[in-house]
Amino acid sequence: MLGLTPFLDCARRLGYDPALELGPIAATGAPWVRETFETLIRREISLAAFGWSIVETGDGPAYPFAWPSWGPGPRPSPNPTGPRSAGRDRLRSA
Repeated sequence: MLGLTPFLDCARRLGYDPALELGPIAATGAPWVRETFETLIRREISLAAFGWSIVETGDGPAYPFAWPSWGPGPRPSPNPTGPRSAGRDRLRSA
């Protein structure tokens, strides 16, 4: 999906329907390529969500890539009085 994102964006910016223009190419690929393409074109996606951006250069638009900073979410805080604490207390007293 990462690699398809700029192509879909580019086709849309040029006023083309990605399904019509790129679909025949995807159809010649492996089944997972076809399925991924068909799923991706139905969604409204942002370039940034997949690590891409668009910048204007002297030669026209370019799509630089930077790995998204998907960090781990916050750790859940332990609940010393929750239902699991009873089991821990029994283990500690054994």
